[in-house]
Amino acid sequence: MDSTIPVMDGAINLPPRKRATSRAKSTRLWKRAKAQLNSESKFSDIEEKFTEFYME
Repeated sequence: MDSTIPVMDGAINLPPRKRATSRAKSTRLWKRAKAQLNSESKFSDIEEKFTEFYME
């Protein structure tokens, strides 16, 4: 159904699409950060910052 939505309804679909893009981007950054860290003590700190960033 999404592929047949008229252009005038595009604004309604923007938030989910934007959210999905942000999630994909965040997941890439998150995986890269985890790979670089490989350290439990720093991991929790990054996890906190990531959660704050993601919840904004």
